[in-house]
Amino acid sequence: METLRLGWRNLWRNPRRTLLTAAALGLGVLSMVASIDYMEGLFGRMIETTANGRTGHAQIHAPGYRETREEERVLQDPAALLAKARALPVVEAAAVRIWGTALLAIGDRNRSVQLLGVEPKDEANVGKWTTRTVAGRFLSPEPANEPTGGEIVLGQLLARRLDVELGARVVLTAADVKTGEARSELLKVVGLLRSGDGVLDDGAAMVRREVGARLLGVGDAAHEIVLRLRDAAEAPGVGVDREDKDQVTAAIAPLSTEDAVAEPWHVVQPMVAEMLRMQDAWMGIFLGLIFFVIAFVIVGTMSMAMLERTWEFGLLRALGTPPGRIFGLVLAEAGWLGAVGGLFGALGGHALSQVLAYVGLDFGEDVQMIVSFHEPIRPVPDLPLAFGVAGIFAVLTVLVSMVAAYRATRVEPGLALRQR
Repeated sequence: METLRLGWRNLWRNPRRTLLTAAALGLGVLSMVASIDYMEGLFGRMIETTANGRTGHAQIHAPGYRETREEERVLQDPAALLAKARALPVVEAAAVRIWGTALLAIGDRNRSVQLLGVEPKDEANVGKWTTRTVAGRFLSPEPANEPTGGEIVLGQLLARRLDVELGARVVLTAADVKTGEARSELLKVVGLLRSGDGVLDDGAAMVRREVGARLLGVGDAAHEIVLRLRDAAEAPGVGVDREDKDQVTAAIAPLSTEDAVAEPWHVVQPMVAEMLRMQDAWMGIFLGLIFFVIAFVIVGTMSMAMLERTWEFGLLRALGTPPGRIFGLVLAEAGWLGAVGGLFGALGGHALSQVLAYVGLDFGEDVQMIVSFHEPIRPVPDLPLAFGVAGIFAVLTVLVSMVAAYRATRVEPGLALRQR
């Protein structure tokens, strides 16, 4: 305790130098804490954006369909699979989809598109992408009674390329997956969609499931079932950590059979999953770079302090002070320095994260990082983590100062006293 008391007293013998060094250390801790909180919010938003888009938290396909996208690879009994999925406590919502290749034509203009047949009411429960129409509305929950055959929603970019306006009637043609026979439907454009998903916005034509089934000739079969899972934080004991691939995989394992493969979003969207996997490595590198810079400041400060106090250490040696006591005294000063800088950095970083979490960082839909962000990114403040980062920096400050402490124990008393 005496060593710590002396270390604290010696720390303020030169207040200006102490405050400048502590400020540099605190700035490093602040930037580290704010960055970790921001990255946590960023990746959380990426997962939710992915889930609220067409991916969901998990998907079920016929074996080989996801890899080949062959339209004849269908789930023969999607109704039974859907009921089985909804019976699982972890499943919050589920929806059936039909995918295919079609030709969209209006007048003398045409374009190859991805046909997407959905159940509008179920899709609204799985994700939010159906609410992102920029003109008109999404598909009606009930089948249309018009003689035209129904409704269609187009991606905004696709509509712009074909010069299609709201209310226009278009012809959608697709080939029967069994016979190859061409089938067409005359449909009314009721909405234009801007979801932030390039597949939907620039190349998809969305129709009700029964319309897609007629065009592709798949009957009651389907290509995909998308699942939304409950989060463990919101539903303890029932939900899963939706970031954890193993937990999601285990939760949906009962839905996999010989004729159906259930896969987590990590497999369906590998780029997003890879970014999450690299988060820890990236943060470790960032932490190392920050400390590497701050280490030079600390080493310089401690070396200067040792130079100014050469006579003092020489006197301590001449009075018979054990080298271990001198070594401990220097490390105590370094520890106090790290604690002061780390404390203010942790509190400052946490406060900054709190403010940004309240305000939100809105980059707009035009800024994309694999996915588009329709909602602001909000950092996730974590005070225990902030203090943990401060503790790491305080310990590393002590470790860096061990060189200066060792040099203090090797001062020659005679040479040092003559400097006075």
